[in-house]
Amino acid sequence: MDLVQALLGLAVFYFLVFAGGSLVENETLLLLALAIGVYYWVSIQS
Repeated sequence: MDLVQALLGLAVFYFLVFAGGSLVENETLLLLALAIGVYYWVSIQS
């Protein structure tokens, strides 16, 4: 289940980064993507 959670986390992370990249003015979306990426990374490590 950890691997599945990791893959889902990366999928969401890259999706938000891609969406945020197309919206240069929306820095909040990029910060949200970063926060989600860190959250999943921490959850995987624990």
